[in-house]
Amino acid sequence: DYGDKWAGRYHAARTDLKTYDVSLHGSYKVNELVAVGLTATWEKAKGVLTSAIDVGTLMYGGAVAQGVPPTTPAILGFIGNNDSIAKYEGDSQAWGFGFGVLVKPMEGSRIGLSYKASVKHEAKGDLTFNPVSDSANAGLASVRRSTNPLVDKVRDSSDAKLELELPQSISLGYAHDIADFTVFANFTQTM
Repeated sequence: DYGDKWAGRYHAARTDLKTYDVSLHGSYKVNELVAVGLTATWEKAKGVLTSAIDVGTLMYGGAVAQGVPPTTPAILGFIGNNDSIAKYEGDSQAWGFGFGVLVKPMEGSRIGLSYKASVKHEAKGDLTFNPVSDSANAGLASVRRSTNPLVDKVRDSSDAKLELELPQSISLGYAHDIADFTVFANFTQTM
């Protein structure tokens, strides 16, 4: 959470994303040396994303479009001083899968290879715009009443959609038993 005043606020101010997984695992022992497994996963994602919208730039563009000279000090003061915070809040449910192989090359040693597929979410939720000042509020209302082609980009929506793809991963692990201890190493690549 970077707040409403940081320099990158037009890209992102706050991101809060949580996922919850419920998985069902199954395995099959092929023989004494090899076992295979399969996983089905139901995932719920919830998130809040915010960023600033420079309503002042939209106000400036509207004034110039109506014939006000672009170098007029009064309208130049709009830019960067009349933000509105765009907030998207939504959730999604999706399914994923994974599989793995476990090999026992010698007594006390195990090598495992697993794959987890990417999970694609299409979240549905609410998009709202919250002006941070009275002048930004007036500017946003003015832009929404105008014929500015960007007007549809700054309307509140209860049917906003956001696509999110959580990455796939592949893991390779090795375990070896030494007396009463097990030594384990793992390498995971997220793609």
